[in-house]
Order: sequence, then structure tokens, then C-alpha cells
Amino acid sequence: MEANARSFEAGQRLILERAAGGAPLRELLGDITTLIERQRPGHMKCSVLLLDREHGRLRHGAAPSLPAEFVHHIDGSRIGPQAGSCGTAAYLGERVTVEDIATHPAWTDYRDFALPHGLRACWSTPIFSSSHEVLGTFAMYYPEPRGPDAADLELVEHATHLAAVTIQRDRAEAALRKNMLMRQIVFDGVVDVLYSIDVDAQETFRFQCINKAFTRATGLAEVDVIGRLASDVIPKPSCGEALEHYRTCIRERSTQRWEEVTVYPTGTRHGIVTISPVFDGDGVCTTLVGTVHDVTESKAAEERIRYQAALLDRANDAIIVRDLDGTVRYWNEGAARVYGWTAAEAVGRSVTELIYRDDDTFVRAQRCVIDLGSWKGELEQRHKGGGALTIDASWTLLRDQAGAPLSVLAINTDVTERKKVERHLLRAQRIEGLGQLAGAIAHDFNNILSAILANATMGKLEAAADAASVRFFDEIERAGARASALVRQILTFSRDQAPKRERVILPAIVEESLQLVRATAPRSITFETVIATDVPAILAESTQVHQVIMNLCTNAAHAIGEATGRVSLRAERAVLERGLVDSTVDLMPGTYARLVVEDTGAGMDNATLERIFDPFFTTKEGGKGTGLGLSVVHGIMKSHQGGVAVRSTPGAGTTFTLYFPAA
Repeated sequence: MEANARSFEAGQRLILERAAGGAPLRELLGDITTLIERQRPGHMKCSVLLLDREHGRLRHGAAPSLPAEFVHHIDGSRIGPQAGSCGTAAYLGERVTVEDIATHPAWTDYRDFALPHGLRACWSTPIFSSSHEVLGTFAMYYPEPRGPDAADLELVEHATHLAAVTIQRDRAEAALRKNMLMRQIVFDGVVDVLYSIDVDAQETFRFQCINKAFTRATGLAEVDVIGRLASDVIPKPSCGEALEHYRTCIRERSTQRWEEVTVYPTGTRHGIVTISPVFDGDGVCTTLVGTVHDVTESKAAEERIRYQAALLDRANDAIIVRDLDGTVRYWNEGAARVYGWTAAEAVGRSVTELIYRDDDTFVRAQRCVIDLGSWKGELEQRHKGGGALTIDASWTLLRDQAGAPLSVLAINTDVTERKKVERHLLRAQRIEGLGQLAGAIAHDFNNILSAILANATMGKLEAAADAASVRFFDEIERAGARASALVRQILTFSRDQAPKRERVILPAIVEESLQLVRATAPRSITFETVIATDVPAILAESTQVHQVIMNLCTNAAHAIGEATGRVSLRAERAVLERGLVDSTVDLMPGTYARLVVEDTGAGMDNATLERIFDPFFTTKEGGKGTGLGLSVVHGIMKSHQGGVAVRSTPGAGTTFTLYFPAA
């Protein structure tokens, strides 16, 4: 018995020593429960729950011997007058003894979790802080109905004492860390430059500490400042002036303030400097505390304002500011060049009256910019003379000082000519794709012709002797039909005519495109399709949609290479209630046909993702890529008032999501 007592005391001392050494709270609570369980080997199990006072819940602290499923169920349980032994003890602030879980009313909501694990008795004691605040609970569980004896209660006293010490120490250390962190956050979070300078008996000035604003403003690292003389840090000629102010500050025992212009690695900085002395009990200045309010930007702003109006008028883009009802308030020279209306003619009039053929387009985009704060997209507008314009628009909502919507800033770029160039690029890319496709199909087409020739020969030999040989001619017809279908698909894909929008069924184009892709892709790649039953029809030029799917599937196959992989296509209905805006997609609210093309290829990093839609950017080596494929995809989707989004992870494949507005 004495040996057990000495072992128990040694265990308690070890826990307290580990707590003093900063061991994690979870480990210490686990040590406490294990130590107590060893005093009742074989059948008693212990747990510690921590009280989340703010939310009135008990959180798991330690329960090394209790079933994990049971621990999971009680973790986060609310405290209350009938919340099991622990929840009730924490609520009442007193020990709760339940000799039989199966019958006690406090366990009504919890017994179904306890009984299947052989837990029949449980008594729980609150863990109190030195100020008698409930920190949590310590509980003992037994597999048979029973109450605690004197030895049990003594163990509980030891356990709650140890738990209280470790919990309070952990909270005190956490509070200290939080306090120090908050001080550092406040110090580093100040926008102005803050610093302190150590002053010795000979009035030598040496930097003690600086905040992050100091490093941002000057471009100097902490290691180049802290501990160094002020004369070695502050550039000349500002240094001489600063040192004189430091001496005046100490001599007059007052705060000094002056404006300073200094050249640092970040450039010429304009600042309002304030320095204050700190004296010790003997009246000796030991520290100078300084601040610098950086006014570089305000100085530069004064210069920028003088040029701003002239720059706006020199811009090629049309820059327009209009009220929320569409009334024009500002119209730069770029707008006059794009639309033909002078500022005098445009200001005060409705923008829809001036440049829109279709008011509905303006209303939808206006609603989007008010809801989201910004909008980007392509619009069809008109010139003063009546000519059609294709405009790449970027709109931003401007607000007043109270945050209420005030007006809309529109930056509109005329891309009419660029769209013509894009059509030429599409045509060239389609012709190139056809040439590549024809070579890839040659193998399958040759197999078809071989079947035709072989069956024709056998038919000639056998027809005269056996009428059953007609089956060979059936094979000829089927092979010929397959060849004819391939030729028709090639002709459809390569036809050259002006885009003509019509009502198109997207799933049909998906299936047609996959027939061509399967014919050219390596046999190690599997193609899968999932087509929803409610995919809406779209208003599109089917050849262009066909080209989008072909480009994406071909890229997916290239990303997989010769490895075994999968390309999945999923078509479905999508309703965007608030539109969709990210780095590559800017869609208005509405109903869309969504097509998802997903591959298991090599994937792309962020740097590649940022450029994949750039014309002539390609990741294919050896001159195999033109860099136009994804640029054309992006252009086609944009011309259809749709969008394409991309998500990729190196080594985990790529997913393209296409949105076609429903017809």
C-alpha cells in the first residue's frame, strides 16, 4: 500500500512538474485520468470535460479509456439541470452521483449512448478555479450500478485539484500570449511609422525597436535597423537635422515636430516626424519614442490631380460617369471618339438614348453592378451615325461617404475591329484543326476500307455458290455507312460560313464531338458523359460550340498523354440567381446550360492558369501547339454571352466549366 501511495504521489509531482514546464493541456489531462485509473485497475474509466462558458457547452478534454464513439457524442453537449452527470454538475456547480445510468432521469437524453458501451454508473465533480469558477468536470464511470466509496472520493479530490492547477496555468499562459500578441498586433497594425531609440549617457542614439510600417516605408529590414546607431540608419542630409531635434527634445524635455524629406530604398519619402523623450526616476532621458506620418502619397496626389483630367481625355477608352438612372454626368474625349457624341451633347442625357439599341441589355447589366459592386462584359452598342459597335465594358459602382450607391463609372473599350480579327483566327484555327484531325482519323478510316475490300472480295467468291453470302454485302454496307458518317462530320466541322445563331441542343453536339475525339485520342483514355434530362436549349452557332468541345477534349487528351486516364463531360441546367463573377467569368443572373469537361491529366499551376486564355500562349513543347485553342474557346464563349471557368491542381487534373445562356 505504501509503495502504491508513493507511486501515486510521484505521479502527481510529475504532472505538476510537466505543467510548470509548459506541457500541452491535453497531454496533462490525459496523464491525470490515466493516473487515477491506475488506482482502480481494470474496470473504472475517467474523463475530463472543459466548460465553454460562452456557449454553455462541455468540450472534450481527456478520456483515454472511454469508447471513442461515446466521447464523440458527449463532446459539445450543453450543460443543464438534466444533462447527464457532467452537464448537470457543471450547471449546478456541485457533485452529481448517478449510481444507475439506466434509471436516473438526468441521463434520459444520454443513456442510449452510454448503455451500449457497458457504462452503468457515473459520478461527476466540478473542477473549480481559485475564484470558485467552474472550469470543467472530472467523472468516474463504472460498468455496474454503484456509488462512490471513500477511496473514490479521495481520488476525485486529487484529480480535480491537479486538473484545476493545469487548466488555470494553461489559461493564464494563453492569456499572456494573447496579451503579448495583441500588443504586437497593435504596434505593427498602426499605419504610421513607430520606433524607439535608446539614449545612453553620452547621448548616443541607437534604434531599439521598429514596427512593420517602418520597414514598409523605408525598405530597410529589421536587422539593418535595430541595434544600430541612428546616424548609420538615417540617410544624409536628413540625419543631421534629426539628431539636432533629438538633442533639443532632451534638453527642452518636450516633444519636437518637423517635416522631413528623406531618400530611402523605397524612394523619396515625405513625412511629419514627432519625437518625445522618456525619463527614468532620476530624470535622465533613457528613450526617445518617435512617429512618422507618411505624407508621400498626399504630396504625390497633389501632383496627380493636376494631370488627371488631361490623362482621362487622352485615354483611348470611353470613360463615362452616370447616375443610377442612366443620366450622363461625365463624358471624356475618348467617349466622344468612340461614340461620336461630344461631351456637350452627351452630358445630361440618358445613356440608353445615346448608345443602346436594346434597353434590356443595359437594365440587366445595371442591376448586376448595383448588386455586386462591379460588372464586366461585352455589349452591343451604337455610334452616333447608327453603326454597330462591340464594346468590352468594365463598370464600377461608386458610393457616397455613407456607403450608399451614388453613380456608376464605366470604362468602355471599342473591340469592334478586334472581333473581326478573332473571326479570322477562328477560321485559321479550324482549318489547321481539320488537317490534324484528318491525319488522326486515317488509321480508323483505313480499317473501315479494309473491311469493305475484304468483304467485297469474299462476296464475289461466294455469292454465286451460296445465297447466305449476302451477309458479306451487309458488312460492306455497314462499313460504308460508318465511313460516310465520318466524312460528314469532317465536312460539318470544316465548313466556312458566317456565324448563324440558331436554337441548338447542347447534348447532341456533345455526343457528335465525342465521336470525333474518340477516333483521334489514345486508346488508353476513357471518355464518359453524364447528360441531365433538363439541359436547356441554347442560341448558338453549332460549329463554334463543336469547336469549343473539340478544343477542350483535345487539350484534356494531351494533358493525360500516353498514360491511362479519363475525360468526363457533364451537361446540366444551372440557374445563377446573383450571376457569377471570378477571374475569367462574368455572368449575369439567369438560366444557363452548363457543360463541365474534367480530365485526370497533369494539371496546371497558378502561373499557367493565369495565362491559359492568352493568345499564342502554349504549354505544348516542340512547336506542337499554336496557343490559340483556349483563347478561341474564351472568345467563342464570350461572343455567346457565356463564360468559361477553370480549376486545376498540379497532378490532380483540370476542370473547365462552360456556361451557355439558355435560349
